Amino acid sequence: MESLQEYILISQEKATVEQYIKREDGNWIYRETIGTDGALIFYSLKAALGLKHIYDLVEFEEENL
Repeated sequence: MESLQEYILISQEKATVEQYIKREDGNWIYRETIGTDGALIFYSLKAALGLKHIYDLVEFEEENL
């Protein structure tokens, strides 16, 4: 898919988001955001979203924080 610019994987077991960002040369950059204090930056949308908002109603086991 030529128009795909970002690919996001959101973990349901721990506060972790994996992100693949397509560069202008067609290669992909990998970013991982861990913990509810982090923020996910959507470069293609010029927007950000804190992981605390993504995981607002999720209760993790303490070891998975």
